[in-house]
Amino acid sequence: MALHLSISLLLTGLTGQSLGVTRVSVKAGDSVSIPCLYHPKYTSHVKYLCQGYSFISCSCAVKTNQQSSGRFLISDDREKKVFTVTIKDVREGDTDFWCVVEINEGSDDGTYFQVSVTRGKKRTLYVDHQEVTGFIGGQTTIKCYYQNSGQAKWCRVGGPCVTQSQGSIDGTTVFINETPPSVFTVTMSGLKMEDSGWYWCSRGDLQMPVQIIVREKPSTSKFSAQPETCTSPELVSPSTTNEAEKPSTTDEDAPNRCEGEVLITRAVRSPDSDQPRKQQECLARESRAAVQASSVNSVHLLLAHLFYWCKQNGCLNRIS
Repeated sequence: MALHLSISLLLTGLTGQSLGVTRVSVKAGDSVSIPCLYHPKYTSHVKYLCQGYSFISCSCAVKTNQQSSGRFLISDDREKKVFTVTIKDVREGDTDFWCVVEINEGSDDGTYFQVSVTRGKKRTLYVDHQEVTGFIGGQTTIKCYYQNSGQAKWCRVGGPCVTQSQGSIDGTTVFINETPPSVFTVTMSGLKMEDSGWYWCSRGDLQMPVQIIVREKPSTSKFSAQPETCTSPELVSPSTTNEAEKPSTTDEDAPNRCEGEVLITRAVRSPDSDQPRKQQECLARESRAAVQASSVNSVHLLLAHLFYWCKQNGCLNRIS
């Protein structure tokens, strides 16, 4: 999967002025996604990507009022005041570009950025993921890998930067930790919804943008069915049960006991009478069928009846 690199730029109304990313390092063959921020007064204007070193002579690659095709794509999010251009299959000649807002009466407003195209696996400055999600009140961590020298920075596009080991951006705490070899880690803690937006890590004259998306923490509540309230039958101790009241355990009574009764798979035997095999098989079948077809509450009720039946017949004292 091709790596998608993103560059955030702010069109302020001053042609050629950049308050954000000015240069990134991209490997040949990768795709580059470039979100370009613009002033609210340009919301309804046409936006486009212009390719070339000179703003006067650059050629239009793609426009928002035209269907995207080929290697260049564009989309405009008017609510967030950002339009995004994508350059697929970056080539060595894809080095100089302008994010441009079309001005109906006057010169168009453009902001320049440069793409340094490299070959091979080595990249000068990059991150694991350029889109990172965090939750309100939590924290998010970004690792910035570099092969160049210079001061480590973490900046909000069009906003302040943190250059020390600890600082804050718009009230959110930021930690920068150098973890050799060739990586520094940025941690933003105590996230707020307002922290959503574009940032970049920097080393030397290169920047690598990262989009932070802050969301509400998902609910962890679980729903469970409430069992019905049942009253268990009164249990009678075998020591207080009259022998005359105990159900018969003779072979003739076995079919009647099997019908509607549920017994555990462990057979109940009398010291003076052997349980017929047919009765055991019947009871086992009834037990399995009842357990599979019953809900949790039904199983509890059946077990209560079983326990009561065993109590009445002294089964608990005779289970082998």
